[in-house]
Amino acid sequence: MNHLFSTTDPTYNYYESELQARTPKEKVFVIFNYLLPGILITLLINVKSVVNYLSQLFDTSIEQYQYYIVVFVALGWHLCYPLYVLKVKRKYTWKAIAQTLSLHRFSVKGFFLLTPLFFILVLVIAVPYMRYVFPVLNQFLQQIPLLQIPEHSIFHDYETLYEFSPWQIALLLIGNFLGEEVYFRGYLMKRSAFLGKHNWWIHSLLFTIYHLWQIPMTYALGFISLAFGLYMSWRKNLYELILLHILINLLLPTVVQLVFYS
Repeated sequence: MNHLFSTTDPTYNYYESELQARTPKEKVFVIFNYLLPGILITLLINVKSVVNYLSQLFDTSIEQYQYYIVVFVALGWHLCYPLYVLKVKRKYTWKAIAQTLSLHRFSVKGFFLLTPLFFILVLVIAVPYMRYVFPVLNQFLQQIPLLQIPEHSIFHDYETLYEFSPWQIALLLIGNFLGEEVYFRGYLMKRSAFLGKHNWWIHSLLFTIYHLWQIPMTYALGFISLAFGLYMSWRKNLYELILLHILINLLLPTVVQLVFYS
């Protein structure tokens, strides 16, 4: 399987070597960077007193306030922080930044053939997992009060998200597919390369933990998150990871619904 999807990319290897943390302090900081965005969102939209105070301060509804917080982190933090480090701190050119984030090459074969093929393989595993394992695990996590999504959260009932305007939903999706991929797979996965052969699955685990504000649902989906780290370690191409993220987030639930509940 590895031989089918894997590719060599000296440019990826170079920037992975350049960016990876080396000192214990740097390594702890990298792990913290994985979790910080999730901690911020959780504190700002899950803590009811904070939500009430800040929504009143900004004179907006609770739902709109939460929306802007998520977009600020998903687009603002995820895109701007890597650019700040690479452009301002490291003085990289824009060409070097594109290379660092694995946006310097586009593979037609990888994007249109290998990524959809890998998604189908993910489906083969994910569909029975979603049918038989996910409900049990999700129900178990739901019984832990500390992990429940608060009722005031826009993620408590996804019908709330559909009440936003089309352009607002589009920004959320861009933040989800583009922002997360740039930040986690394009930037942080190279920073955590000190983990060696374990980098792909520890990276995926940290990516799951980052979704603190969506426990327990996202944690129950943690097994599927392994696909992101694994495929990036093989393909080393962010365009393909963005497509894979779109396919998993949008098509996988639809396939599960059609197979088991239609």
